[in-house]
Amino acid sequence: MISCGKDKPPTGGPKDNTPPEILDVEPGNGLTNFHDDEVVFTFTETIDERSFEDALTIYPPIMKKRVAAGKQTVTVQLKEELKPDQTYLLTIDSRCKDLRDNSLKRSYSYVFSTSDSIISNRLNVNLELDKRAPERNGIYYVEIFNTEDTLLVTSQNAEELRTFFLRIFPPIKFLCLDFWMKIETWGSTSHESCFRRKI
Repeated sequence: MISCGKDKPPTGGPKDNTPPEILDVEPGNGLTNFHDDEVVFTFTETIDERSFEDALTIYPPIMKKRVAAGKQTVTVQLKEELKPDQTYLLTIDSRCKDLRDNSLKRSYSYVFSTSDSIISNRLNVNLELDKRAPERNGIYYVEIFNTEDTLLVTSQNAEELRTFFLRIFPPIKFLCLDFWMKIETWGSTSHESCFRRKI
């Protein structure tokens, strides 16, 4: 009997705790006059397809798409016509994991434009959680929404409370920041909304 199935992590040997990394993206990041129908990410490890789907955000949304994971690649097939003169932002956040359940260390952003230029805004972020935020070791998430359509634009994470900046593609007039802490307890994961404000 011949059967086939999804890749599984090898058994035996020392535990692999090395987080996966993105080595390459084709077409290249920052491409203008984009007319392709797929984007291929190359990783250092084999990626769990479902975790990549959970980690992927595209803005403006591309509803018709397919994710296919290979040995060390993940292909995002774009199944609908892209808008003309539009800048698109693809974000893969740290929910993306390899077959050993190791997560990306940080979010990765990929941008392309169907016009001959890419337009972006710079957003300075000062991570200051309010008193509801528990003081525990964890990962802090900054989620940015378009308040006009309530859609998630991008999700970024920081290992510590600090000031950093995000480049937002495409520019959006009204944004909403949502600060999250990822808390690991007894093998389960919970998320707490710590602070929200319009900017």
